[in-house]
Amino acid sequence: MKHFYKKIFYIINILVINIAYSNDLLYNKLSNKSPETFVRDSDRYLSEAKSQSDKLNILYYTARSYFKLKENDKSIEYLVYLENELKTYGNYVESAKIYGELAYLYTYLNYTWKSKAMLEKSNDCIMKLSRRQDKFEAKSYFYFFKAKISSVNEDIENSIYYYKLSNDQYIQLSKIEINANPFLGHDIAVNLGDAYMRNKDLKSALSYNKLALKRYNGSDYSGTALLNIGLIYSATKKTDSALLYYKKSIYPLQSEDNIEYLNESFDSIKSIYTAKKNKAEADKYYGMQLKILNRLEDMDDASIQKKGNFETIYPENSGKYFILFFSACMLMLVLIILYVYLVKKQKKTEENKNFVLSAEKILLPEPEEPDVENVAHNQIAALLEEYEATHFYLSPNITLAKVAVDLNTNTRSLSEIINKNKQMNFNSYINILRIDYIVKLLNEEAKYRNYKIAYLATVCGFSSHSTFTKIFKNIKGISPSEFIDIIKANSGSEFSQNL
Repeated sequence: MKHFYKKIFYIINILVINIAYSNDLLYNKLSNKSPETFVRDSDRYLSEAKSQSDKLNILYYTARSYFKLKENDKSIEYLVYLENELKTYGNYVESAKIYGELAYLYTYLNYTWKSKAMLEKSNDCIMKLSRRQDKFEAKSYFYFFKAKISSVNEDIENSIYYYKLSNDQYIQLSKIEINANPFLGHDIAVNLGDAYMRNKDLKSALSYNKLALKRYNGSDYSGTALLNIGLIYSATKKTDSALLYYKKSIYPLQSEDNIEYLNESFDSIKSIYTAKKNKAEADKYYGMQLKILNRLEDMDDASIQKKGNFETIYPENSGKYFILFFSACMLMLVLIILYVYLVKKQKKTEENKNFVLSAEKILLPEPEEPDVENVAHNQIAALLEEYEATHFYLSPNITLAKVAVDLNTNTRSLSEIINKNKQMNFNSYINILRIDYIVKLLNEEAKYRNYKIAYLATVCGFSSHSTFTKIFKNIKGISPSEFIDIIKANSGSEFSQNL
């Protein structure tokens, strides 16, 4: 009877939390949607927003989705819109959080000065608060996003430092408010656990991921923590415990619509059963995984395709933008007419000049000139080979234009050189360099074999776990997880070194 009442109390507590923090659950669900889906539906979300808070969060996720689609101009457009909306928003706790999110996204967009400005505004919001609990909550967000920014900059020590400061503020908040936002505490602990995993401190990583579950262990939010615990147990050779947590993570990750981590769980479960030579269970989970992979590939294929133009969410300025667009078109038309006139005039002048020269020209054999273009191409090709040693291809934002600038050439020449010397286009060239790089790391450094596939993707320059998996399989014929399993099984053999 005692356990029955305990379960009833737990269920009631979860329901109360879900009602009190329903927005957090909603935003978590929305944040895991594919970027194209979110962008497509963002106007509808905005029109259905019931409060200013909803609108602000939807604007942020729209900006983040455009960033994931590599449409940085649109992303910045929405961030600026969001900044303007924040100026009149009176909830300083939530403003401190959203300014932190802005700083985090501006860091990814390489707007460092903007990121610092947003952190200052977040701190300004904290200074306007009078209630202690409000200050503790706002500071938790402030330090949380400083930690995430440090993580983006690969500064793991500072990342851990700021996550711990954020956690300290949350603990202070919990002492004053018994029902302090559990999702905030959960996120702080999970990210701190992630930071310790990257720092190879698995004991601390395990403690903080378990703390995350203690703070909130609902079926709609705890998938990442459960997956992390499974990965930690795998790294410490506690296979049965790892398998238990991987299986526990499946339902929450499905509820969250967190496709990439769900795929990671299935990969890990399949690897364990394969190692145990339990083909039936491995095939069972592989069948379940195929459905996820198909969904994942559909999302990626849609994201890779050319995006259509989406209506702006500034309806009050639509007339103004139409006038600007019309004026720009008229100016372009005038410039084209002027250009055509000048070209014709120049052509006529050249024809007259050539006519005069031809009358005076003495027919002598033309001296042979060196093939300057071919010499230049060879020089750039040699520079490209040297440039590969800098690992430029590991940047997720690398483009043909950027490489051309670095090599002091133009995109057309560089593209021709890659096609001629590598027998492939620029994207294929970059993908092969990235896959070769991660394969070398996996063969030479055992620690990389225990990392998440999603993390390995970022290490070699891919911004999408699924894109990395698809390209790896296209090049190597097997998935990254299968490749790692083969290396582990043949560790130290001549076979593993020749993969």
